[in-house]
Amino acid sequence: MQRSKSLFHRLPQEVFDMIAKRSPPNATKEAANQGAKRECADNILWRAIFATDEWLNLAERLLQESPYVKAPGPILIGKNLSSIGNPDVKDPKHHHILLAPNDWTGDLSYNLDVFFNSLREDYRYLEKGHKVILPRTTLALGPGHDLRVPGITLYIKNLMVSTETIELPKKELKRLFDKRAIRTQYTSSSLKKIQMIESSDVCGVKHRLSMPGDLSPICGLTFKTSIGPWQLLLRTPEADKWELHPMHQKEGPLSYVTGWTVIRKRRLQ
Repeated sequence: MQRSKSLFHRLPQEVFDMIAKRSPPNATKEAANQGAKRECADNILWRAIFATDEWLNLAERLLQESPYVKAPGPILIGKNLSSIGNPDVKDPKHHHILLAPNDWTGDLSYNLDVFFNSLREDYRYLEKGHKVILPRTTLALGPGHDLRVPGITLYIKNLMVSTETIELPKKELKRLFDKRAIRTQYTSSSLKKIQMIESSDVCGVKHRLSMPGDLSPICGLTFKTSIGPWQLLLRTPEADKWELHPMHQKEGPLSYVTGWTVIRKRRLQ
């Protein structure tokens, strides 16, 4: 341990950052706790949710071994994600975050014990709505440097029930975005960088989306990831009321949805 501590102290910050970018979030935790180096906001974000890297490592391995389309690592989506690791935010507000595992095979749904064992010990799971509640806590970032982390509601329905399109109630979908604009943030475990999603990265039923209410009944979000562009489709239960036809655009081996046209309103049974 002493040898590891002195090694991290000797490393330049930029070298430590390169190591951290290629390592799971908790791998460099000890160095940060010792006050040897600063942690990036992305690492702090993942550590605010997971106490160990076991599930993230498993997800990365299964996704790489998938015989289907190669997917990026799990993605977190939520407004102001970068503020969670910002020590200048003195009174952090509760955050609502969507976990998109990108698990096309459904393998991760058979390893839920690994997921829950990797979470912080103080989590609470609400089966109704498939939510994980993480209360406010404090992370040690070095001697005398503690960071207040806000409470987090983590939506994990797509982990529990693997589907191509992620379903959320309209109210919860809107909570992932700014109140007055189509704008949010995301990061993936493989890219290790918090980035912005804006209206130009989002498609829906309307030709032009301007407010979060336009995201319902269905929308597509396009991300920059370690393997290139990646799209997630989100829908609300209201989508069942309509017969929707997706419009596609081919880019490389993948086809992306560019929007939907409404064919007709379905008759209620």
